[in-house]
Amino acid sequence: MIAAGGALGAVARFAVSRALPTVAGHFPWATFIVNVSGSMALGVVLVAASGARRRHLLLRRLVGTGVIGAYTTYSTFAVESVLLARRGQVAAAVLYVVASVAAAGVGGALSVVGTRAAFRHLRIRWAR
Repeated sequence: MIAAGGALGAVARFAVSRALPTVAGHFPWATFIVNVSGSMALGVVLVAASGARRRHLLLRRLVGTGVIGAYTTYSTFAVESVLLARRGQVAAAVLYVVASVAAAGVGGALSVVGTRAAFRHLRIRWAR
C-alpha cells in the first residue's frame, strides 16, 4: 500500500515541479506549494484516519504515508534553501525557510480544525 501510494505521490510531485519549474536564484514555488498542500492534506488524513480502527489502515498507509510522504519533500526544501543562500540571496533563503515552515504548520493545523468541524457538521464520527 505504501509503495503504491508512493508512486502516486511521486508522480504528483513531478507534475507540480514540471508545471512550476524553479529558476535558479528564484523563490522555489513548486516545493513551497507541494509542502504546504501536503501538510494540509495530511491534516485531513490524520483526522479521517484517527484512532486504531482497522478500516482506516488503508487510508493511513496508502494516502498518509505513501502518497503524501512521496509528494512532500524535505530534502528538496533543504537543498533549495542552501542554494539560495550560496547565491548570495540570504534574505530570500530565510524568507523561504520561515514561510515554508510557518505556512505548512498553519496549513496543517487549519486542515485538522477544518476537517473536525466539517465532520461535526456532517455528523461523521471519528475516533477522537
